[in-house]
Amino acid sequence: MSPHEKHLQNDLDGLQLVHKFSWLRPHELGPLLWPNALHARHQANRLVRSWRERRLIIERTLPERAGRAVVLSAAGARLLTAHGIHAVTGKDFGETHGNVWSPPSTWRHDLIAIGVLVDLYLQGFNVIPEAQIKRSAGQLEKLPDGLAYRDGQVILLEVEQARKTGASMRNLANALCSVAQGSAPPILGMRVTHLMVAFASTQVDERGYTLSHQERVAKAVAASAQRAVPVTWASCSMRSGGVCDVQYTDDLIEADRAAAIQRRLELSGWRLEEGVLLCKYKERIAAVWEEEEVNVWGWQVDDLPAERVSTVTEAKRRCAEVLADT
Repeated sequence: MSPHEKHLQNDLDGLQLVHKFSWLRPHELGPLLWPNALHARHQANRLVRSWRERRLIIERTLPERAGRAVVLSAAGARLLTAHGIHAVTGKDFGETHGNVWSPPSTWRHDLIAIGVLVDLYLQGFNVIPEAQIKRSAGQLEKLPDGLAYRDGQVILLEVEQARKTGASMRNLANALCSVAQGSAPPILGMRVTHLMVAFASTQVDERGYTLSHQERVAKAVAASAQRAVPVTWASCSMRSGGVCDVQYTDDLIEADRAAAIQRRLELSGWRLEEGVLLCKYKERIAAVWEEEEVNVWGWQVDDLPAERVSTVTEAKRRCAEVLADT
């Protein structure tokens, strides 16, 4: 291969990766292009400078000193298309108001996903980022943040970056459980065999509290699961906005039987009789009632001793816990 051919091949390989991921920093582009090179990131910086001079890319400065995001320009997309690689420009990445550019709200989340996929790629996995899945998989109820596969193993990657609450966390838990229980459809013709949840190892929420993503996701999955769910946690150390190290831990999340029973009680319906909410579970009766005191609720299962709690939700949960334990 002549130097000119080699230079063109580097252009095509690199620009195709930018399009595949939708956007990349030189920090992650280098290991993807030259996985065994000692100075891969420096080589990527030189390549990006060459692209910039030829206007094949658009660069955007990310907040928080996270570096430069690289997307395809119209010229870069044309170069790929001219060589049989369909591509479109990334000029609409983020938003521009006047002369001020802002990144998409998902940029931190995306960097974690990209960082883990790069780490898996360096371990010998083939990787498919969310952007490529979205272009190729058609309509999916929930898009994963990435796939990685080799030797019959197919990993579905989900990133927990924000402080999800309510429906968002339930949707994530339900998606993980459906994959683990075999009820989710194949993705790009592949049946997922492993679940991976990635998160920043040290992160605080908008209130300044440290987030325990692992604990929160595990609790939500346990409440949603019908049986134990195997999962790999990917704890990401962060530097300059991106992932600098990943620690993997295999876990088995046991189903929360009490949560499953509580859902069944709600589905069957609580009936009100003489000021008491009653619900039948198999041959047993759960009872919940409001006491005369403010914020005091009584609860009882069959003829076991009655107890008091502060909310009706907690009272119903306590009933479910007793039914689950006996």
